[in-house]
Amino acid sequence: MTFPTTVQYLLEFMASAIFIMIVNMAMANIKSLPQRNAKIVRGVAYGAATFAVFLGLSMVIQTTTSANYFFLINPAFTVGMAVAGGVKWAQVAPMIASQVLGMLVGQILVVLANYKKYQEVEDSTELLAMFVTINDFDNRTYENRPSAWINGFFTEFFASFIFFFILAFSINLQQSSIMLVIGFVAFVLVASTGAVMNPAMDFAARLIFWFMPDSILGDAKDDSRWWYSIVPIVVPFIAAIAAVALVKIILKTGTASTSSTTTAG
Repeated sequence: MTFPTTVQYLLEFMASAIFIMIVNMAMANIKSLPQRNAKIVRGVAYGAATFAVFLGLSMVIQTTTSANYFFLINPAFTVGMAVAGGVKWAQVAPMIASQVLGMLVGQILVVLANYKKYQEVEDSTELLAMFVTINDFDNRTYENRPSAWINGFFTEFFASFIFFFILAFSINLQQSSIMLVIGFVAFVLVASTGAVMNPAMDFAARLIFWFMPDSILGDAKDDSRWWYSIVPIVVPFIAAIAAVALVKIILKTGTASTSSTTTAG
Protein backbone atom coordinates (compact mmCIF):
# COMPACT_ATOMS: atom_id res chain seq x y z
CA MET A 1 0.00 0.00 0.00
CA THR A 2 1.25 3.46 -0.98
CA PHE A 3 -0.11 6.64 0.55
CA PRO A 4 -1.45 9.43 -1.72
CA THR A 5 0.92 12.39 -1.95
CA THR A 6 -1.35 14.59 0.15
CA VAL A 7 -1.22 12.04 2.96
CA GLN A 8 2.57 11.86 2.66
CA TYR A 9 2.77 15.65 3.05
CA LEU A 10 0.55 15.45 6.12
CA LEU A 11 2.75 12.72 7.59
CA GLU A 12 5.87 14.80 6.96
CA PHE A 13 4.22 17.80 8.62
CA MET A 14 3.21 15.76 11.66
CA ALA A 15 6.57 13.97 12.01
CA SER A 16 8.52 17.24 11.65
CA ALA A 17 6.45 18.89 14.38
CA ILE A 18 6.99 15.92 16.70
CA PHE A 19 10.72 15.87 15.96
CA ILE A 20 11.42 19.50 16.84
CA MET A 21 9.16 19.29 19.88
CA ILE A 22 11.13 16.36 21.32
CA VAL A 23 14.46 18.11 20.77
CA ASN A 24 13.62 21.64 21.85
CA MET A 25 11.37 20.60 24.74
CA ALA A 26 14.53 19.04 26.16
CA MET A 27 16.58 22.14 25.30
CA ALA A 28 14.15 24.33 27.25
CA ASN A 29 15.60 22.79 30.41
CA ILE A 30 19.30 23.61 29.91
CA LYS A 31 19.26 26.74 32.07
CA SER A 32 22.72 27.41 33.58
CA LEU A 33 24.30 24.38 31.87
CA PRO A 34 27.75 24.85 30.28
CA GLN A 35 27.67 24.85 26.47
CA ARG A 36 29.38 21.45 26.39
CA ASN A 37 26.63 19.89 28.48
CA ALA A 38 23.97 21.67 26.43
CA LYS A 39 25.33 19.90 23.33
CA ILE A 40 25.02 16.56 25.08
CA VAL A 41 21.40 17.29 26.00
CA ARG A 42 20.68 18.25 22.37
CA GLY A 43 22.43 15.08 21.19
CA VAL A 44 20.40 12.83 23.48
CA ALA A 45 17.16 14.54 22.46
CA TYR A 46 18.10 14.40 18.76
CA GLY A 47 18.85 10.69 19.00
CA ALA A 48 15.59 10.05 20.84
CA ALA A 49 13.62 12.07 18.28
CA THR A 50 15.29 10.21 15.41
CA PHE A 51 14.45 6.85 16.94
CA ALA A 52 10.90 7.92 17.81
CA VAL A 53 10.08 9.14 14.30
CA PHE A 54 12.01 6.78 12.03
CA LEU A 55 11.17 3.63 13.95
CA GLY A 56 8.39 4.35 16.46
CA LEU A 57 6.10 6.39 14.21
CA SER A 58 6.85 4.17 11.20
CA MET A 59 5.87 1.08 13.19
CA VAL A 60 2.62 2.71 14.32
CA ILE A 61 1.70 3.48 10.72
CA GLN A 62 2.70 0.01 9.55
CA THR A 63 0.64 -1.63 12.30
CA THR A 64 -2.48 0.46 11.77
CA THR A 65 -2.48 0.71 7.96
CA SER A 66 -0.27 -2.21 6.81
CA ALA A 67 1.72 0.36 4.82
CA ASN A 68 5.44 1.08 4.90
CA TYR A 69 6.41 4.74 4.93
CA PHE A 70 9.94 6.01 5.46
CA PHE A 71 9.90 9.52 6.91
CA LEU A 72 12.25 12.12 5.48
CA ILE A 73 11.47 15.14 7.77
CA ASN A 74 14.54 16.86 6.37
CA PRO A 75 14.72 19.16 3.30
CA ALA A 76 18.37 18.27 2.69
CA PHE A 77 17.72 14.53 2.70
CA THR A 78 14.62 15.07 0.56
CA VAL A 79 16.71 16.83 -2.12
CA GLY A 80 19.43 14.19 -1.83
CA MET A 81 16.87 11.41 -2.40
CA ALA A 82 15.45 13.35 -5.37
CA VAL A 83 18.92 13.62 -6.93
CA ALA A 84 19.27 9.84 -6.51
CA GLY A 85 15.85 9.21 -8.00
CA GLY A 86 14.23 8.10 -4.76
CA VAL A 87 11.79 11.03 -4.62
CA LYS A 88 9.99 12.62 -7.57
CA TRP A 89 11.12 16.20 -8.18
CA ALA A 90 7.48 17.29 -8.40
CA GLN A 91 7.11 16.28 -4.74
CA VAL A 92 10.22 18.04 -3.44
CA ALA A 93 8.83 21.57 -3.00
CA PRO A 94 5.55 20.55 -1.27
CA MET A 95 7.45 17.98 0.80
CA ILE A 96 9.91 20.62 2.04
CA ALA A 97 7.05 23.07 2.67
CA SER A 98 5.34 20.43 4.81
CA GLN A 99 8.53 19.84 6.78
CA VAL A 100 9.20 23.53 7.38
CA LEU A 101 5.59 24.21 8.40
CA GLY A 102 5.67 21.23 10.74
CA MET A 103 8.84 22.51 12.36
CA LEU A 104 7.36 26.01 12.73
CA VAL A 105 4.18 24.72 14.37
CA GLY A 106 6.17 22.39 16.60
CA GLN A 107 8.49 25.19 17.73
CA ILE A 108 5.56 27.49 18.47
CA LEU A 109 4.05 24.79 20.68
CA VAL A 110 7.40 24.42 22.46
CA VAL A 111 7.49 28.17 23.15
CA LEU A 112 3.92 28.21 24.43
CA ALA A 113 4.72 25.36 26.81
CA ASN A 114 7.99 26.81 28.09
CA TYR A 115 7.81 30.60 27.91
CA LYS A 116 8.04 30.87 31.70
CA LYS A 117 11.38 29.04 31.60
CA TYR A 118 12.67 31.34 28.87
CA GLN A 119 11.81 34.39 30.95
CA GLU A 120 14.00 33.12 33.78
CA VAL A 121 17.12 33.02 31.57
CA GLU A 122 19.51 35.96 31.98
CA ASP A 123 22.12 35.21 29.30
CA SER A 124 21.25 35.84 25.63
CA THR A 125 23.51 33.06 24.32
CA GLU A 126 21.99 30.56 26.73
CA LEU A 127 18.51 31.57 25.61
CA LEU A 128 19.35 31.23 21.92
CA ALA A 129 20.94 27.82 22.61
CA MET A 130 17.51 26.60 23.71
CA PHE A 131 16.41 27.10 20.11
CA VAL A 132 19.46 26.53 17.89
CA THR A 133 23.04 25.28 18.12
CA ILE A 134 25.70 27.84 19.08
CA ASN A 135 29.08 27.39 17.41
CA ASP A 136 32.05 27.05 19.79
CA PHE A 137 33.89 29.86 17.97
CA ASP A 138 31.02 32.31 18.26
CA ASN A 139 32.03 34.83 20.91
CA ARG A 140 29.75 37.53 19.47
CA THR A 141 32.55 39.49 17.78
CA TYR A 142 32.79 40.17 14.05
CA GLU A 143 36.44 39.07 14.07
CA ASN A 144 35.49 35.51 15.03
CA ARG A 145 32.74 35.02 12.49
CA PRO A 146 35.03 33.55 9.79
CA SER A 147 36.33 31.02 12.33
CA ALA A 148 32.78 30.09 13.28
CA TRP A 149 31.80 29.69 9.62
CA ILE A 150 34.81 27.50 8.81
CA ASN A 151 34.43 25.35 11.91
CA GLY A 152 30.69 25.12 11.36
CA PHE A 153 31.10 24.10 7.72
CA PHE A 154 33.40 21.18 8.49
CA THR A 155 31.50 19.92 11.55
CA GLU A 156 28.11 20.29 9.85
CA PHE A 157 29.30 18.60 6.66
CA PHE A 158 31.07 15.78 8.51
CA ALA A 159 28.10 14.98 10.76
CA SER A 160 25.46 15.41 8.04
CA PHE A 161 27.37 13.30 5.52
CA ILE A 162 27.75 10.36 7.92
CA PHE A 163 24.14 10.58 9.10
CA PHE A 164 22.65 10.81 5.59
CA PHE A 165 24.98 8.08 4.30
CA ILE A 166 23.74 5.61 6.93
CA LEU A 167 20.14 6.76 6.51
CA ALA A 168 20.27 6.30 2.73
CA PHE A 169 21.68 2.80 3.13
CA SER A 170 18.88 1.91 5.53
CA ILE A 171 16.30 2.89 2.90
CA ASN A 172 17.96 1.01 0.04
CA LEU A 173 18.55 -2.11 2.09
CA GLN A 174 15.17 -1.83 3.86
CA GLN A 175 16.71 -2.62 7.22
CA SER A 176 14.31 -1.14 9.76
CA SER A 177 16.20 -2.93 12.52
CA ILE A 178 19.11 -0.51 12.21
CA MET A 179 16.97 2.51 13.14
CA LEU A 180 18.16 2.17 16.72
CA VAL A 181 21.72 2.43 15.43
CA ILE A 182 20.77 5.51 13.42
CA GLY A 183 19.33 7.11 16.55
CA PHE A 184 22.57 6.39 18.42
CA VAL A 185 24.63 7.79 15.54
CA ALA A 186 22.51 10.96 15.59
CA PHE A 187 23.15 11.32 19.32
CA VAL A 188 26.92 10.91 18.94
CA LEU A 189 27.22 13.29 15.99
CA VAL A 190 25.08 16.07 17.47
CA ALA A 191 26.57 15.77 20.97
CA SER A 192 30.16 15.80 19.71
CA THR A 193 29.95 18.37 16.89
CA GLY A 194 26.88 20.46 17.67
CA ALA A 195 25.68 19.93 14.10
CA VAL A 196 22.02 20.47 13.23
CA MET A 197 21.83 18.26 10.12
CA ASN A 198 18.34 19.60 9.36
CA PRO A 199 17.90 22.98 7.59
CA ALA A 200 14.18 23.16 8.40
CA MET A 201 14.85 22.73 12.10
CA ASP A 202 17.38 25.57 12.33
CA PHE A 203 15.33 27.89 10.11
CA ALA A 204 12.08 27.29 12.01
CA ALA A 205 13.59 27.62 15.47
CA ARG A 206 15.62 30.71 14.54
CA LEU A 207 12.63 32.35 12.85
CA ILE A 208 10.37 31.78 15.85
CA PHE A 209 13.09 33.11 18.17
CA TRP A 210 13.40 36.24 16.00
CA PHE A 211 9.63 36.70 15.76
CA MET A 212 8.66 36.18 19.40
CA PRO A 213 8.56 39.41 21.47
CA ASP A 214 10.54 40.02 24.67
CA SER A 215 7.30 39.74 26.62
CA ILE A 216 7.30 36.02 25.83
CA LEU A 217 10.99 35.12 25.65
CA GLY A 218 12.14 37.53 28.35
CA ASP A 219 14.67 40.35 28.61
CA ALA A 220 17.58 38.08 27.63
CA LYS A 221 16.34 37.90 24.04
CA ASP A 222 18.86 39.46 21.69
CA ASP A 223 20.32 38.84 18.23
CA SER A 224 19.05 35.75 16.36
CA ARG A 225 22.50 35.49 14.71
CA TRP A 226 21.20 34.97 11.19
CA TRP A 227 24.75 35.50 9.96
CA TYR A 228 25.56 31.93 11.07
CA SER A 229 22.38 30.32 9.71
CA ILE A 230 23.97 29.83 6.29
CA VAL A 231 25.91 26.91 7.80
CA PRO A 232 23.06 24.77 9.21
CA ILE A 233 20.69 25.73 6.39
CA VAL A 234 22.98 25.28 3.34
CA VAL A 235 25.69 22.76 4.28
CA PRO A 236 23.35 19.79 4.98
CA PHE A 237 22.09 20.02 1.38
CA ILE A 238 25.65 19.61 0.07
CA ALA A 239 26.32 16.74 2.47
CA ALA A 240 23.04 14.97 1.63
CA ILE A 241 23.60 15.10 -2.12
CA ALA A 242 27.16 13.80 -1.70
CA ALA A 243 26.16 11.04 0.73
CA VAL A 244 23.18 9.76 -1.27
CA ALA A 245 25.19 9.88 -4.52
CA LEU A 246 27.94 7.79 -2.91
CA VAL A 247 25.42 5.23 -1.65
CA LYS A 248 23.93 5.01 -5.14
CA ILE A 249 27.40 4.43 -6.66
CA ILE A 250 28.24 1.75 -4.09
CA LEU A 251 24.95 -0.09 -4.62
CA LYS A 252 25.23 0.17 -8.40
CA THR A 253 28.79 -1.15 -8.29
CA GLY A 254 27.75 -4.00 -6.01
CA THR A 255 24.85 -4.93 -8.29
CA ALA A 256 27.11 -4.89 -11.35
CA SER A 257 29.68 -7.04 -9.56
CA THR A 258 27.03 -9.57 -8.52
CA SER A 259 25.67 -9.74 -12.07
CA SER A 260 29.18 -10.34 -13.47
CA THR A 261 29.82 -13.11 -10.95
CA THR A 262 26.48 -14.78 -11.76
CA THR A 263 27.14 -14.57 -15.49
CA ALA A 264 30.63 -16.00 -15.11
CA GLY A 265 29.25 -18.85 -13.01
